[in-house]
Formats: sequence, C-alpha cells, structure tokens
Amino acid sequence: LNQQSIQKAADFINKGNALNIFPQGSVGKSITESGWKSGIGYLFKKITNSNTKIVFAYINGTKKTDLFRFIKSPLTNILFKKKKVQVTFSKPFFINEFSIKSHLSGKEITKKIEEKYYQIFPNQN
Repeated sequence: LNQQSIQKAADFINKGNALNIFPQGSVGKSITESGWKSGIGYLFKKITNSNTKIVFAYINGTKKTDLFRFIKSPLTNILFKKKKVQVTFSKPFFINEFSIKSHLSGKEITKKIEEKYYQIFPNQN
C-alpha cells in the first residue's frame, strides 16, 4: 500500500479533478481473479471534497493480452481480431452517499464500495 500515492490521488480529487481507478489492481483482470484492493478504501477515507462524485463502470470484452494491440507490427492485425468492447456506466453518486465512517478500516470501506458495485452490476462477479 503506497500511502504517498493515495495521498496524491486524494489531493488531486479534493481539488475537483477526475481520476480513473481500477480497484482490482490492474486492467484486464476480472474481479473474481483478484478481488478489490484495499487502497480504494483508504483513498475514500482521504477524500474531503463533498462534491466528489463516484461513477462505477463495467467493461466487457477485454483481455490481458489486449495491451499488446498497441505494438505496431504486421502481426498485430493477424493475431488480434477486431472485437467490440462494451462499457456500462452507473449513475453518479456523491461520495457522502457511501456513509463512510472514519472508524472503518480501508478494507472495510473497500468492502462497502464493492458491495455497492455488485448491487449495480449484479452479474459481474
């Protein structure tokens, strides 16, 4: 857990900026492979801007190997067929809708956020 990175991200968000976060730790992993990382809960604890909105997204149609698509090579077109990727977004939630209590640990907060995600996207775990 890199506390400096979490603090930098919180400062960035608290200034009104947007940030994309992959709570499972990387792009291309299904959530069932790794579970959500607790850093997201620690980040939520540090967000003080009550105007902060959270939007969940579900991305369907990607794989770990999709990162190789960015390599410019004649083989890229042969090895990787074009396919559709679908991104579904939730409605925006204000951060205070998550009722984050200061006494909760980062892991406990992460669990609450993860539960909210699965209420919105129930068939994605």
